[in-house]
Amino acid sequence: MQANLQKVPFLRLLIPLAGGIIWHEQLVLQPDEAFIWIALFVMLGLQMLRFFLRMPYSFRWVDGVLVTLFAFATGWLSTHLSNPAADKYHLLHYQSDILMARISDAPEKRELTTRFTLKVIAVKDSLGSVHKATGSIITFASNNEKTDSLQYGQILYIFKNPTRVEGPDNPGQFDYQSHLRKKGILHQVFLKENDWMAAGASDPNPVFAFSYRIRDYLLQTLRDNGLDKDEFAVASAILLGYDDKLPQYLRKGYTAAGAMHILCVSGLHVGIVFLIVNFLLGLAGKRRSMVVGRTIILLVSIWIYALITGLSPSVMRATVMLSFVLMGRLISRKGNVINSMSASALILLLIDPMTLYHIGFQLSYLAVLGIVLFHKPIFDLIYVKNKVLRYVWEITVVSIAAQLTTTPLSVYYFDQFPVYFWLSNLFLVPLSFLVIVVGMSVLVLSFIPLISGLVGSLASFLLYLLNYIVITVESLPGSTWQMLHITARETVLMYVILLLMIWLLHFNLRKSLIPMMMCFVVLMISFSARSWNNMQNSKILVYSVGKGTAIGFIHGKQHVLLADSIVLNSEKIIDMNLRGYWTQAGLSGKPELADYDSAFFSNGFFQREHGLIGFQGALFYLWTRDSKIGEHPEGSLIPLRILFVRGNCPEKIDEITKRFDVEMIVLDETVPPWQRKRWAEQSQQVGIALHDVKEQGALLVEL
Repeated sequence: MQANLQKVPFLRLLIPLAGGIIWHEQLVLQPDEAFIWIALFVMLGLQMLRFFLRMPYSFRWVDGVLVTLFAFATGWLSTHLSNPAADKYHLLHYQSDILMARISDAPEKRELTTRFTLKVIAVKDSLGSVHKATGSIITFASNNEKTDSLQYGQILYIFKNPTRVEGPDNPGQFDYQSHLRKKGILHQVFLKENDWMAAGASDPNPVFAFSYRIRDYLLQTLRDNGLDKDEFAVASAILLGYDDKLPQYLRKGYTAAGAMHILCVSGLHVGIVFLIVNFLLGLAGKRRSMVVGRTIILLVSIWIYALITGLSPSVMRATVMLSFVLMGRLISRKGNVINSMSASALILLLIDPMTLYHIGFQLSYLAVLGIVLFHKPIFDLIYVKNKVLRYVWEITVVSIAAQLTTTPLSVYYFDQFPVYFWLSNLFLVPLSFLVIVVGMSVLVLSFIPLISGLVGSLASFLLYLLNYIVITVESLPGSTWQMLHITARETVLMYVILLLMIWLLHFNLRKSLIPMMMCFVVLMISFSARSWNNMQNSKILVYSVGKGTAIGFIHGKQHVLLADSIVLNSEKIIDMNLRGYWTQAGLSGKPELADYDSAFFSNGFFQREHGLIGFQGALFYLWTRDSKIGEHPEGSLIPLRILFVRGNCPEKIDEITKRFDVEMIVLDETVPPWQRKRWAEQSQQVGIALHDVKEQGALLVEL
């Protein structure tokens, strides 16, 4: 078997297009927009000249080069044009008093706030002038009677100036700013009841408006047919892509079981809908006219399903890809799966180039690619004669193949690995098929109350069973390897190894074996070097945690967390703000906990006695409202590496400098604003460096 790129023309376009997008986003050195436009026209002109001059066949490589460069330039240009900063009407360029904006998605009601996205239409500045404006704002409105009436397409007047979304305050923390920027959102606003006013409906996108209305109707249908609580939450997610009601413990359970692809409406669900409709149409015969009609019905069916699930990106990816396969059937051509995948990805990236950076986009395509490339070689390793065992082996191989190509990226993003993914998928994939079939039956038969109620009871039982299996798998010992960390370079290296493995399995090129082993050795060296560097850790990290206090004292892979009760009693604060760095730095997942309000704490590398701390041969002091300056011999100042200031306490820098020789003062976020200002002024007067965690984010000090 030889590699033939002629069979995958869309892949040959996709690779340079993606390269242009990555170049625009990752490299500092950028060409001018005018240069790219000129280059595009020159390449188009050369291609036309090449066509009219009828150049010899031996120069066919010129076509390939020109098309590749054209796709690369198109990727760069489309990314540049979609960049909000390139839009002269963007909110970035205005300081507004009043905004007029439209709700651009279905509002999501939470416990305290309602979350939705606003598309800016116009702004009114301080001089009273009205300007056309663009941009998206992630919005959180306090729940009240007004928010209950919010809906897609509604026009709002906003009387509060939105702020730029800030980057992460702590090292290793999830970068929410980058996440939103890749969706074209740069601003956020938190609205109280008097900060906004509804101004009626506008002309929203009729497709999305219909999609949200029908989804709300179907959600109510599920409730009316006996689905409630966890069963309703999971049914809404699996059938309709609505996961707003899904409790956190179930979300965590499905992730730990390696079954998140079942919970999120994706290619699996589109494929099941395709199989159901295809089966029902199976009696139509195989005549050419019937095949055409069946293919058109299948296309319409999967797009209707995409519509009622809110046209989510995961469903759109699968629907577009399957549409290419079906259209290939219409013109009597045997589809190449990789070419169909590439075509769907190409269209999605041309519509929105930043889709390339969406985690779901990356993982879904890698999963399908893994199944296509690794399923047969792995399945053929073991011959199973028994039909039942053969089915078990088939499901297991599909899970392994998908996991092979998604594991490096999922570990890079999520720092964990579901150990029993093969076991959970063995039961959950066929069970989820039944859930979708029975759940769809509830929706289709809803006009017959008695039958739909009975089918609803069956669906509720199947969903209960699905959740039970997930929770059981999660509770197994060692179900999830957590706090794993690989760098971006190591992730790329792992995919190079996989690529060479594919080359070896499919094209039997033994020459790929040596470079594959060399890459593996380099990867092991990288892991070992990083582990060795982590063993040499000697750092202090003052975290930004909002209203609390948290300071990490890091020695090798051990660490002490000095924190107040607000932090120590909140697993959520620790997960959101601290655990990311612990994983990144290779620290133990459970630090030794030292209560800030306790007077004494000691272990092998950290000692505390009242306010004084000894760590790595240096001294530190915890300054609070009750701190007092004791008697001291004249001229014998105590050298302090850092003076930590917490809470509402006096800024007695004159007295402090009589006893301590302070290198740096650190104010945590519990210090009131007026005192932060006084500390900053007085520390500047005496020449002491000051770090304000509230203003500057977390502080990492290497010792």
